[in-house]
Amino acid sequence: MSLRLDEVMSAGLGDYRLKSMSWLRGGLDVRIDLLQPTSEDGGIFLLCSWATGIQVRLEFDEHAGYPLVWSSVVQRDERSSCYRVRLDFAGAPTGFVDVVCRLVEVGARSDLRT
Repeated sequence: MSLRLDEVMSAGLGDYRLKSMSWLRGGLDVRIDLLQPTSEDGGIFLLCSWATGIQVRLEFDEHAGYPLVWSSVVQRDERSSCYRVRLDFAGAPTGFVDVVCRLVEVGARSDLRT
């Protein structure tokens, strides 16, 4: 399935759950896998190429489970031609993922089994 970043972000990522983050191409790229709100086996991924300024903060306390996306933003800085990807999490756990990168791609995943 072909997905467009602007369409995905206009619909929002609220209620998606963070499945995993992985570093690719020797750490140059970051891939963020998200589970769909209504499915245990489907989802999307955000591929952030030439990623820098990566910040991840999750506070689980006594909670367990996938972080629930509360809000999400992908912004392009026209001056630097970089993108900022930010996912804020609510509930258990709280926190965020923040990535600055040169390119953001989105794709469908149907094999993100829990």
